[in-house]
Amino acid sequence: MTAPDQCCSNSESSCQGGANGMDPAHPTGSNVGRGLQRGRIIMQVVRIGLDLAKYVFEVHGVDGQGNVVIRRTLRRGSVSTFFANLPPCLVGMEASNGAHYWARVLTALGHKVRLISPQFVAPYVKSNKNDRNDAEAICEAVGRPTMRFVPPKSPRTAGDPSSPSDSPTPGAKPDEARKSDPRDPRVIARDIWRLRRALAEITGHATDDLNPLVRVLVMEVQAELMELDCRPSTGSGLVASRAGKTSGS
Repeated sequence: MTAPDQCCSNSESSCQGGANGMDPAHPTGSNVGRGLQRGRIIMQVVRIGLDLAKYVFEVHGVDGQGNVVIRRTLRRGSVSTFFANLPPCLVGMEASNGAHYWARVLTALGHKVRLISPQFVAPYVKSNKNDRNDAEAICEAVGRPTMRFVPPKSPRTAGDPSSPSDSPTPGAKPDEARKSDPRDPRVIARDIWRLRRALAEITGHATDDLNPLVRVLVMEVQAELMELDCRPSTGSGLVASRAGKTSGS
Protein backbone atom coordinates (compact mmCIF):
# COMPACT_ATOMS: atom_id res chain seq x y z
CA MET A 1 0.00 0.00 0.00
CA THR A 2 1.41 3.34 -0.98
CA ALA A 3 1.78 6.24 1.42
CA PRO A 4 -1.24 8.18 0.04
CA ASP A 5 -3.39 5.02 0.19
CA GLN A 6 -2.26 4.40 3.73
CA CYS A 7 -3.13 8.01 4.65
CA CYS A 8 -6.60 7.71 3.13
CA SER A 9 -7.24 4.40 4.88
CA ASN A 10 -6.47 6.05 8.23
CA SER A 11 -8.43 9.22 7.45
CA GLU A 12 -10.46 9.08 10.64
CA SER A 13 -7.36 9.21 12.79
CA SER A 14 -4.80 11.22 10.88
CA CYS A 15 -6.13 12.89 7.66
CA GLN A 16 -7.95 16.14 8.26
CA GLY A 17 -7.88 17.54 4.70
CA GLY A 18 -10.97 18.21 2.62
CA ALA A 19 -11.73 17.25 -0.95
CA ASN A 20 -8.91 17.78 -3.47
CA GLY A 21 -6.47 18.33 -0.64
CA MET A 22 -8.13 21.61 0.43
CA ASP A 23 -9.02 22.61 3.97
CA PRO A 24 -12.40 21.29 5.10
CA ALA A 25 -15.35 23.68 5.13
CA HIS A 26 -16.35 25.27 8.41
CA PRO A 27 -19.28 23.51 10.06
CA THR A 28 -22.72 25.02 9.69
CA GLY A 29 -23.46 27.61 12.38
CA SER A 30 -19.80 28.25 13.17
CA ASN A 31 -18.60 31.47 14.79
CA VAL A 32 -17.12 32.59 11.49
CA GLY A 33 -20.48 32.35 9.77
CA ARG A 34 -22.21 34.23 12.55
CA GLY A 35 -19.53 36.91 12.47
CA LEU A 36 -19.96 37.43 8.74
CA GLN A 37 -23.71 37.66 9.17
CA ARG A 38 -23.34 40.26 11.92
CA GLY A 39 -21.00 42.23 9.67
CA ARG A 40 -23.54 42.27 6.86
CA ILE A 41 -26.28 43.40 9.23
CA ILE A 42 -24.13 46.21 10.58
CA MET A 43 -23.36 47.45 7.07
CA GLN A 44 -27.06 47.41 6.17
CA VAL A 45 -28.38 49.58 9.00
CA VAL A 46 -29.19 53.12 7.91
CA ARG A 47 -31.60 54.34 10.61
CA ILE A 48 -31.83 53.66 14.34
CA GLY A 49 -34.34 54.51 17.02
CA LEU A 50 -32.74 54.73 20.47
CA ASP A 51 -34.92 54.69 23.57
CA LEU A 52 -33.08 56.22 26.53
CA ALA A 53 -33.30 55.21 30.17
CA LYS A 54 -31.19 55.30 33.31
CA TYR A 55 -29.61 51.88 32.99
CA VAL A 56 -31.01 49.96 29.98
CA PHE A 57 -31.35 51.33 26.44
CA GLU A 58 -33.35 49.82 23.57
CA VAL A 59 -32.06 49.89 19.98
CA HIS A 60 -34.22 49.40 16.87
CA GLY A 61 -32.47 49.61 13.49
CA VAL A 62 -33.67 49.22 9.90
CA ASP A 63 -32.03 49.05 6.47
CA GLY A 64 -32.72 51.19 3.42
CA GLN A 65 -35.92 49.26 2.62
CA GLY A 66 -37.29 49.60 6.15
CA ASN A 67 -36.57 45.98 7.12
CA VAL A 68 -35.64 45.42 10.76
CA VAL A 69 -31.98 44.42 11.05
CA ILE A 70 -31.20 45.28 14.69
CA ARG A 71 -33.17 44.80 17.90
CA ARG A 72 -30.96 45.03 20.92
CA THR A 73 -30.96 45.91 24.60
CA LEU A 74 -27.86 47.77 25.80
CA ARG A 75 -26.54 48.61 29.23
CA ARG A 76 -25.54 52.23 29.69
CA GLY A 77 -21.83 51.44 29.72
CA SER A 78 -21.91 49.65 26.35
CA VAL A 79 -23.85 52.26 24.34
CA SER A 80 -20.80 54.18 23.13
CA THR A 81 -18.92 51.00 22.17
CA PHE A 82 -21.92 49.66 20.24
CA PHE A 83 -22.35 52.83 18.16
CA ALA A 84 -18.61 53.18 17.63
CA ASN A 85 -18.70 49.86 15.75
CA LEU A 86 -21.54 50.93 13.46
CA PRO A 87 -21.13 52.78 10.16
CA PRO A 88 -22.42 56.37 10.20
CA CYS A 89 -26.22 56.31 10.23
CA LEU A 90 -29.24 58.36 11.28
CA VAL A 91 -30.04 58.02 15.00
CA GLY A 92 -33.30 59.29 16.46
CA MET A 93 -34.04 59.90 20.15
CA GLU A 94 -36.81 61.53 22.11
CA ALA A 95 -35.85 64.99 23.33
CA SER A 96 -35.93 63.97 26.98
CA ASN A 97 -33.54 64.14 29.93
CA GLY A 98 -30.09 63.02 28.83
CA ALA A 99 -30.83 63.16 25.09
CA HIS A 100 -28.66 66.25 24.55
CA TYR A 101 -25.68 64.52 26.18
CA TRP A 102 -26.09 61.37 24.07
CA ALA A 103 -26.58 63.50 20.96
CA ARG A 104 -23.13 64.97 21.52
CA VAL A 105 -21.59 61.55 22.16
CA LEU A 106 -23.07 59.90 19.05
CA THR A 107 -22.34 62.92 16.85
CA ALA A 108 -18.69 62.69 17.89
CA LEU A 109 -18.75 59.06 16.72
CA GLY A 110 -19.82 60.18 13.23
CA HIS A 111 -23.57 59.58 13.40
CA LYS A 112 -26.31 61.99 12.36
CA VAL A 113 -28.47 62.54 15.44
CA ARG A 114 -32.01 63.92 15.46
CA LEU A 115 -34.05 64.68 18.60
CA ILE A 116 -37.83 64.45 18.42
CA SER A 117 -40.41 65.83 20.81
CA PRO A 118 -42.23 62.94 22.55
CA GLN A 119 -45.59 64.21 21.33
CA PHE A 120 -44.50 63.57 17.74
CA VAL A 121 -43.31 60.05 18.54
CA ALA A 122 -46.50 58.90 20.27
CA PRO A 123 -48.58 58.45 17.05
CA TYR A 124 -46.06 55.87 15.78
CA VAL A 125 -46.31 53.52 18.78
CA LYS A 126 -48.04 50.48 17.27
CA SER A 127 -49.06 48.60 20.41
CA ASN A 128 -48.61 48.71 24.16
CA LYS A 129 -46.14 51.35 25.27
CA ASN A 130 -42.83 49.85 26.41
CA ASP A 131 -39.16 50.56 25.79
CA ARG A 132 -38.85 48.25 22.76
CA ASN A 133 -41.97 49.63 21.08
CA ASP A 134 -40.83 53.17 21.86
CA ALA A 135 -37.51 52.53 20.09
CA GLU A 136 -39.39 51.22 17.06
CA ALA A 137 -41.68 54.27 17.06
CA ILE A 138 -38.68 56.62 17.28
CA CYS A 139 -37.04 54.82 14.36
CA GLU A 140 -40.20 55.23 12.30
CA ALA A 141 -40.68 58.88 13.25
CA VAL A 142 -37.12 59.99 12.56
CA GLY A 143 -37.42 58.73 8.97
CA ARG A 144 -40.39 60.94 8.15
CA PRO A 145 -39.36 63.73 5.75
CA THR A 146 -41.70 66.28 7.35
CA MET A 147 -40.76 65.54 10.97
CA ARG A 148 -39.87 68.50 13.18
CA PHE A 149 -36.72 68.10 15.26
CA VAL A 150 -35.34 69.65 18.44
CA PRO A 151 -31.82 71.10 18.09
CA PRO A 152 -29.27 69.46 20.44
CA LYS A 153 -27.82 71.69 23.12
CA SER A 154 -24.19 72.19 24.03
CA PRO A 155 -22.99 71.59 27.62
CA ARG A 156 -23.13 75.32 28.33
CA THR A 157 -26.64 75.91 27.01
CA ALA A 158 -27.90 72.65 28.49
CA GLY A 159 -27.33 74.10 31.97
CA ASP A 160 -29.03 77.39 31.16
CA PRO A 161 -29.88 79.17 34.42
CA SER A 162 -33.19 80.24 32.88
CA SER A 163 -34.40 76.70 33.75
CA PRO A 164 -34.05 76.66 37.55
CA SER A 165 -35.94 73.41 37.89
CA ASP A 166 -33.13 71.57 36.09
CA SER A 167 -30.51 72.41 38.71
CA PRO A 168 -30.14 71.61 42.41
CA THR A 169 -30.84 74.29 44.98
CA PRO A 170 -29.17 74.85 48.34
CA GLY A 171 -30.84 72.63 50.92
CA ALA A 172 -31.75 69.98 48.37
CA LYS A 173 -32.41 66.50 49.71
CA PRO A 174 -30.16 63.61 48.57
CA ASP A 175 -32.79 62.40 46.08
CA GLU A 176 -32.83 65.88 44.53
CA ALA A 177 -29.05 66.01 44.43
CA ARG A 178 -29.01 62.72 42.53
CA LYS A 179 -30.82 64.55 39.72
CA SER A 180 -28.38 67.46 39.67
CA ASP A 181 -28.37 67.94 35.90
CA PRO A 182 -30.82 65.83 33.87
CA ARG A 183 -29.16 66.80 30.62
CA ASP A 184 -25.79 65.45 31.79
CA PRO A 185 -26.79 61.90 32.81
CA ARG A 186 -24.57 61.02 35.73
CA VAL A 187 -26.54 58.19 37.28
CA ILE A 188 -25.95 57.62 40.99
CA ALA A 189 -27.27 54.63 42.87
CA ARG A 190 -29.83 55.27 45.60
CA ASP A 191 -27.32 55.08 48.41
CA ILE A 192 -26.13 57.96 50.59
CA TRP A 193 -22.51 56.78 50.63
CA ARG A 194 -22.36 56.43 46.85
CA LEU A 195 -23.90 59.87 46.59
CA ARG A 196 -21.13 61.29 48.76
CA ARG A 197 -18.45 59.67 46.58
CA ALA A 198 -20.14 60.83 43.39
CA LEU A 199 -20.38 64.43 44.62
CA ALA A 200 -16.68 64.35 45.47
CA GLU A 201 -15.84 63.06 41.99
CA ILE A 202 -18.02 65.65 40.25
CA THR A 203 -16.57 68.58 42.17
CA GLY A 204 -13.02 67.24 41.89
CA HIS A 205 -12.89 66.99 38.08
CA ALA A 206 -12.65 70.53 36.78
CA THR A 207 -11.57 69.43 33.29
CA ASP A 208 -14.75 67.64 32.18
CA ASP A 209 -17.60 69.24 30.22
CA LEU A 210 -19.96 69.77 33.15
CA ASN A 211 -21.59 73.19 33.03
CA PRO A 212 -19.74 75.57 35.43
CA LEU A 213 -22.99 76.79 36.97
CA VAL A 214 -24.11 73.23 37.66
CA ARG A 215 -20.71 72.47 39.20
CA VAL A 216 -21.08 75.39 41.60
CA LEU A 217 -24.58 74.29 42.59
CA VAL A 218 -23.39 70.71 43.15
CA MET A 219 -20.60 72.04 45.37
CA GLU A 220 -23.21 73.93 47.41
CA VAL A 221 -25.23 70.74 47.82
CA GLN A 222 -22.07 68.90 48.90
CA ALA A 223 -21.22 71.63 51.42
CA GLU A 224 -24.72 71.52 52.89
CA LEU A 225 -24.56 67.74 53.19
CA MET A 226 -21.25 68.03 55.04
CA GLU A 227 -22.80 70.63 57.33
CA LEU A 228 -25.66 68.26 58.13
CA ASP A 229 -23.09 65.57 58.98
CA CYS A 230 -21.47 67.89 61.52
CA ARG A 231 -24.75 69.04 63.04
CA PRO A 232 -25.84 67.02 66.09
CA SER A 233 -29.06 65.12 65.67
CA THR A 234 -32.04 66.91 67.18
CA GLY A 235 -33.60 63.64 68.22
CA SER A 236 -30.52 62.32 70.00
CA GLY A 237 -30.00 65.67 71.73
CA LEU A 238 -33.58 65.64 73.02
CA VAL A 239 -33.22 62.10 74.31
CA ALA A 240 -29.97 63.00 76.05
CA SER A 241 -31.49 66.06 77.70
CA ARG A 242 -34.49 64.11 78.96
CA ALA A 243 -32.22 61.35 80.22
CA GLY A 244 -30.24 63.93 82.18
CA LYS A 245 -33.36 65.35 83.78
CA THR A 246 -34.51 61.90 84.76
CA SER A 247 -31.22 60.98 86.38
CA GLY A 248 -31.07 64.31 88.20
CA SER A 249 -34.46 63.87 89.74
